[in-house]
Amino acid sequence: MTDASESTSTDAEVDTMLVAGTPGSPYTRKLISVLRYRRVPHRVRWIDPAARQTGRVLPKVPLLPIVYFDPGEANSPAIDSTPIVRRTENLFEGRSVIPPDPALAFLNDLIEDYADEWLAKPVFHFRWSYDEHVDWISGLLTYWDNPALPSDEGRGRAKSFAERQIARMPLVGASSANAPTIERSYREFLRVFDLVLETGLFLFGERPSSADFAIQGQLSQLVGIDHASKALADAVSPRLRAWTDFTDDLSGFEPVDAWIDLETVAERLRPLLLEIGNTYAPYMTANAAAMDRREERFDAHIYGGIFSQPVFRYQGKCLSELKCAFAGLSSNDQERVCRAVSQTGIVRMLDW
Repeated sequence: MTDASESTSTDAEVDTMLVAGTPGSPYTRKLISVLRYRRVPHRVRWIDPAARQTGRVLPKVPLLPIVYFDPGEANSPAIDSTPIVRRTENLFEGRSVIPPDPALAFLNDLIEDYADEWLAKPVFHFRWSYDEHVDWISGLLTYWDNPALPSDEGRGRAKSFAERQIARMPLVGASSANAPTIERSYREFLRVFDLVLETGLFLFGERPSSADFAIQGQLSQLVGIDHASKALADAVSPRLRAWTDFTDDLSGFEPVDAWIDLETVAERLRPLLLEIGNTYAPYMTANAAAMDRREERFDAHIYGGIFSQPVFRYQGKCLSELKCAFAGLSSNDQERVCRAVSQTGIVRMLDW
């Protein structure tokens, strides 16, 4: 069986996964796109992001999406899209989204984490910072749960949901002081990712990786839904919206077996790696350093300015896992990664 063949279950207990989420969650969209591409049997249940009513036991931290790998595992909900994607790699054969080259797989992990943790900031910022768009987006998110809600009830739910989200903005760094940095980083990402797509369909060749799907999840909101961020993307190139829609459902796409080599990837992705080194790397390092000092806030130096927010412990965990993955590479693969990301600022993050 070739890697590009249709996925088949290798675990008799796994039948049809249940994904409980909402179209307004980039992580839900990321995960569903992975499952579609890999042809993993699954069901999707759209749920209220406020009530999170799944009819099943919820995780201690009920983030979206919530996944039940087997209908019989009602008491074993899973959250966090990245480990869920890795688990499906172990449960289902074929159409893998992880490159087999360990050094290339590490770059995939790095870019996936950048998309999940840093690109989420523009999503939060553009969704809730512009007063003229808040009523529309909060209404859309509410009616996605139930399009038949009576108008009065829908407006009430939308208002409450928006108030909760806006109150959380400073906690994730989406403050007015940080807004210029977030918007600049979004514009830079749009510019460099458009350049990347001009040279190939996906990050690591002619087949998608989990990092591609992580970017697609964030762009599903940024270029497909939220007005202000969509307008900025439209001004760069229609390619960005086209790629996002194209990648949403690749169940009928037949990938080429080969992944391109690390050296070619490093050259193609150089603009993106530089942007990651300019934003995500100093941000994650400053957050982890503040955690070590047991401080409650941190300042990261980004684009020559200060990006300040409360410590984010989950992102400290993300950096720790990336560093462990790098440490687990052979010395030769570590050298290959360092050459690929040289002079981007990423190596300093891994050595910190």
